[in-house]
Amino acid sequence: MMWDRVIQAASDMAAADGILINLYPTMRNAGPGKHSVPLLEHRLIADSEDELWSPVVIQWDQWHESMAAIIAGERQLRLLFHVETQRDYAGIPMWSQYVDAEWIASPDRDGYFGRAIRFRMTPLRERYQHPVP
Repeated sequence: MMWDRVIQAASDMAAADGILINLYPTMRNAGPGKHSVPLLEHRLIADSEDELWSPVVIQWDQWHESMAAIIAGERQLRLLFHVETQRDYAGIPMWSQYVDAEWIASPDRDGYFGRAIRFRMTPLRERYQHPVP
């Protein structure tokens, strides 16, 4: 599976979303670098190299000074990545569903909030695919 392409397509979707752009002017892959707030990061947290059709989990970490912004960001991420029908990610038909969310650190610990939200991305075998309009 080409998970790098799937993650890039998901990242591109978030970066093109007007609400997320307004909330998070900085969006990036999680990793080393300056931790600025507000910030939206994503990371692959679970995958399996031994099975081509195994799902992966993508985690989005939200960092913001405002609880209202965290709530709005989580709502928008759910609208983007929790879908009841298949969606094409980099040419790969996928089913994407919400898994869970949790606080990353104590709320308002350093003058900002941190919250993680996770989505399971499952590639659809050809027999389960429906033509996308």
